[in-house]
Amino acid sequence: MSKELVKVGHFPSEMVSMMDLVPKYYAEELSGLSPLTLKVRRTDLKKFFEFFQSMYGGLDARLWYPRDSRLFIDFLQRDGYAATYANRNLASIKSFGHWLWHSRYIDHDPVKGIREIHLDPPTPQALDEREWHRFQKAADLLIAKPRSKHSQDFRNKVIAITLEASGLRIEELLSLRLDQLVGNRLINVAAKGRKIRAAVTIKRGVSEMMRDYINNWRIDGSDYLFTNRYGGRLSRNGVAQALNRIALVAGSAFSEGEKIKIHPHKFRHTHAKRLYDATHDPLLVARRLGHGSGTKYVGRYATTSDQEIDDVLDQI
Repeated sequence: MSKELVKVGHFPSEMVSMMDLVPKYYAEELSGLSPLTLKVRRTDLKKFFEFFQSMYGGLDARLWYPRDSRLFIDFLQRDGYAATYANRNLASIKSFGHWLWHSRYIDHDPVKGIREIHLDPPTPQALDEREWHRFQKAADLLIAKPRSKHSQDFRNKVIAITLEASGLRIEELLSLRLDQLVGNRLINVAAKGRKIRAAVTIKRGVSEMMRDYINNWRIDGSDYLFTNRYGGRLSRNGVAQALNRIALVAGSAFSEGEKIKIHPHKFRHTHAKRLYDATHDPLLVARRLGHGSGTKYVGRYATTSDQEIDDVLDQI
């Protein structure tokens, strides 16, 4: 099908292969998303294609209708998959289906009216006060040991403190560059969904610790704020290993001996829970975290200013 036919609103009379259109969908709709998100979308679409092909013997997009989308979600549930997994698959096929329709490869919305499975809000995967205290104490113990200029222990603590103080996603943190730390704000932060957040406020004590890291412990070699031992961009796996190193010490250095289960996103949950406990304002929390889903339209009525967020941050 030519691009000209698409533009004038004609629809193909011959088969439109969903598989053949996947590369174009990725290039036009998903460019700029994280590798992890792309991997998830690829896995989910593969699952749907396998289901669709078993139903119709092919992948002709013209045959995809809302009833097929609903049948796919029902199939996942009957096959024993969790509702969260089914909802994730639905989000992936909705993105692809809407792209097919809006790009005029098909003349209907194949996911129209299909809603997510209702779930009770999950419990935040946050560190409690005792765990957070033990984690920081373990980071302090590691820093107190004699270390060389190339030691990563101070960097690791700064990463943990920054994640907890800002609520940033790990990919947002790893994308930060030196010139984005201005005063006690991180500016022009590249967020999920190819959005740019103008400014993310952090506590003054945290920004001072970040500057200590930059001036005394950061390994040069690129303009990324947090670097690896070679001065390049730190990886997600590198951060996970760094945080687990601290958690391991936290689980063995104290009489309790309790292990602390840690992952980078847990600090975002911790920040969100503490902020909500201090304000009981879901709109402020959503704005702080850069959430779009669920607050796309009501967020415009929020009256919280940067100064109000600054005041709240000083209380938590």
